[in-house]
Amino acid sequence: MPGRTVLATGGGAETDRGALRRLFDAVVLRALAERPTLPPSERADIAAEACNGHATCGPAAMDGLPGLCPIAHFGVGIDAIDLAAAASR
Repeated sequence: MPGRTVLATGGGAETDRGALRRLFDAVVLRALAERPTLPPSERADIAAEACNGHATCGPAAMDGLPGLCPIAHFGVGIDAIDLAAAASR
């Protein structure tokens, strides 16, 4: 589903991951180290990222996801998201 692919990074409850899978074409990565292993064609389809816990979303991660628009963070605070890098996109 182009434009509806969500990248879910970090831990999180299976109920959260299940909801993302039901509503979107979700790619779930339990470890941040898996992010670079996504093929370029898969990265190009990702429209949003749902971060959980301490999963960071900085400039390098954003650069690797050219269609990324919203970044949602489940948990308390937004310190894991580089807000300046996100705003510049």
